[in-house]
Amino acid sequence: MAKLKKKRRKRKLLRHFLIIIGVVAVSMLILVFGFQVKSVKVTGNEQYSDQEIRNIVMADEKIDNSIYFYLKNKFGKQKTIPFVDTLNVTLLSPSTIQIEVYEKGIVGYFKHLENYMYFDKDGIVVESSNQLIDGVPQIKGLSFKEVVLYEKLPVKNEEIFTTILNLAQAINKYNVHPDVIKFNKEQEVILQLGKIKVLLGKDQLMREKIQKMSSLIPNLEGMTGTLHLENVAENTKDIIFEKK
Repeated sequence: MAKLKKKRRKRKLLRHFLIIIGVVAVSMLILVFGFQVKSVKVTGNEQYSDQEIRNIVMADEKIDNSIYFYLKNKFGKQKTIPFVDTLNVTLLSPSTIQIEVYEKGIVGYFKHLENYMYFDKDGIVVESSNQLIDGVPQIKGLSFKEVVLYEKLPVKNEEIFTTILNLAQAINKYNVHPDVIKFNKEQEVILQLGKIKVLLGKDQLMREKIQKMSSLIPNLEGMTGTLHLENVAENTKDIIFEKK
């Protein structure tokens, strides 16, 4: 009788063990074959194309398991990508992954030695590169003794960064993109758009000045000269353009 109970107990344990093995095996099969990467969606990217982001993130190895891809990028060390602050990886479905790109907020650049130094709205140098980004204006007239990556530019008047930010917001809003934003010794703003020089003066009514400039520039296409907006007020109608 005791031997019979012992055999039954062994059979029961064996049955439970086989069930556990079966569950583990099925789970492994689901993880391997049910979570294969079939689609990678990319959002938030401007400096890079969707395919470039995919190639960079998946360059080192062939990643075909979405769970592994998600965990590796969520909790592992992320790759350093120029002009990108961070990446956020989300598992949308067993076969679809989303990569959300958060790019560094660049408002301008200046040349330093052989590189282009890009800085954000607070004047912090966020990137040093030999790559020139379209649509980012060159800033001239900044005065400082040294440049340190990821640190704020040591300029005397930090309000200049507020002016640059206001200009960046205005030129984006009115879709006019100067090649150069220059500050003279009096901290007056001068823009260069091709062969047209635009005098904006002090940081006053900048949005209104940029708005007027955006309506005038198309009429000056192909010309060379200076557009005077430094004394523009809200009710100014007559604008002077000195043609060369």
